[in-house]
Parts: sequence; structure tokens; C-alpha cells
Amino acid sequence: MSTAKNITARVLVVRSGHGSREFEVSGTTPAEIRGAALALAGDHEFSESDADYSIESATDAATGEPVGGVADDDIHGPRAREMGAEMRRTGVPDDALDDMVHDLVSARASEINNAGIEEQIAFLLGGGVTEDEIRAAASAA
Repeated sequence: MSTAKNITARVLVVRSGHGSREFEVSGTTPAEIRGAALALAGDHEFSESDADYSIESATDAATGEPVGGVADDDIHGPRAREMGAEMRRTGVPDDALDDMVHDLVSARASEINNAGIEEQIAFLLGGGVTEDEIRAAASAA
């Protein structure tokens, strides 16, 4: 009889427009780890349990290796590939969703900007912008 290995993971949870927080949670499956992190974020760390959360990453707390199936990209990626193939088969052009994506990203940018300079810096650093580039942009403003 085999038992599932318990994994302790560091999970980065983001509350849209309000910041992020890393939690250390344990579980035996990616779904269990994801659920524990979201429950902790909603119940204890942020003010609203029904806020819009996303999970950016999950790494094994002991090894630092990624834990698959926890982050949003791990979950949505396979379905996105299936839907993309379906849409290509039916002749939907690649730019069919451009406006929808632009609207969503624009709304997210407004949330980040309205949340203040710390949230802006965190977003920029997460996007690969260096500290020197951020300082240069801020001093030019």
C-alpha cells in the first residue's frame, strides 16, 4: 500500500490590485496545496475572502524545485492549448481575442497603478525590469 508524499511548498498568492504574499503550506497533491494557500490568503492575510486571487508560483520548501500543477499557468495551460487548437480548426484568426486581452491587461494595469508605488515596483521586478531601470524611470518622471 503506497501513501502519497506530503510536500511543503512556498506558494506566491497575488490578490489582484492589492499585493502579494508567500505562504508555506503542505499537501499531498497540487490541488490540496493550491486550496490550502488560497484558503490561507482569503481567511487570514487579506481583508476579503472573495477577492480575485491568482497563484504565481509554487516551490518545494526544502529543495526550491517547482511544484507542478499549483500555479495558474500549470492549470490553465493545457485547457488553453485545447481551446486554441479547436479555434484554429474552426478558422478563428489568431487576433480574434486581441481586444479582450487588451481590456483585461489594461484593467490590471490600472489596479496596479492605483495600488501604489510598492505594487508597481513589485510588478515591474516580476516582469524582469531591473532595479536600475526602475530607478531611472522614476527619476525621469
